[in-house]
Amino acid sequence: MVYSDVNSTSDLLENTIHFSIKETVYKIIMNGFDADLAHQIILKTANDTIVKFEFRDVKGQRMLKIKQNNLAVNTFGTSTFFTKYEMQTLFGNP
Repeated sequence: MVYSDVNSTSDLLENTIHFSIKETVYKIIMNGFDADLAHQIILKTANDTIVKFEFRDVKGQRMLKIKQNNLAVNTFGTSTFFTKYEMQTLFGNP
């Protein structure tokens, strides 16, 4: 699974999640780490992709797993678990 914004180019479109506003997605993810309970956030993008952010505690640490399902080309993908720090680093905001 590859994250990109709408201005990027990618040869792997069926495995790519496109969001128009990177800062909004970052805020959604960071707020998810601050919630008290395990939960899911489900988003649908303009290109018929369903993205599910699953937050849960693993060995006492809040973790995030990202799942995506592209309805247009019938593909799906799942990430590994990420820590809050790893997501901050990925988005360039450590």
